[in-house]
Amino acid sequence: MLMMLSKCKQPKEASQLYETMLFEGLKPTVKVLTALVRAYGQTGLFRHAFSTIEDMKSVVDCKPDVYTYSVLISCCAKFRRFDLIERILADMSYLGIGCNSVTYNSIIDGYGKAGMFEQMENSLTDMIENENCQPDVFTLNSLIGSYGNGGKIDKMEQWYDEFQLMGIKPDIKTFNMMIKSYGKAGMYDKMKTVMDFMEQRFFTP
Repeated sequence: MLMMLSKCKQPKEASQLYETMLFEGLKPTVKVLTALVRAYGQTGLFRHAFSTIEDMKSVVDCKPDVYTYSVLISCCAKFRRFDLIERILADMSYLGIGCNSVTYNSIIDGYGKAGMFEQMENSLTDMIENENCQPDVFTLNSLIGSYGNGGKIDKMEQWYDEFQLMGIKPDIKTFNMMIKSYGKAGMYDKMKTVMDFMEQRFFTP
């Protein structure tokens, strides 16, 4: 129930349900408290989200994990609270919790949508240098979408080629974003080329 309230962005109701659980003697879990963090974060209530994480640290068998922090990072990126992301990463480092692909993808996507391309590429570099996770098609789509929407077609094409060299294959979303970007830039020949390529690969734009 609390997970559902979290997804429905009902932080007040989620908090009340959690308090009821404690009153009835139910033991909190990482999953439950992470859902509460999500409920607060998705509505911009970051003070409550961080407070919940601090509470988790003091509960036996309920310490925040990489998923908890990734959820909060994703929420911060959505609200462009990049100052808080640095704080979260520092906290993770202190606790010995490494980033995973979801963490990096959330940061990269957030920077990209905010037009902070240098920070986006720096985060990608950190991801590539991390032995425990590597870029994937979600990373590719973040860069393609960000540069395409920003009208930086050369950079979009450059990173498309780079990801091909890394062995990361595009999906239908990748091609649709490229078509949209080329169309927006008035590059109709390239737009048609991508559409023809998709038809050859049995994709439908």
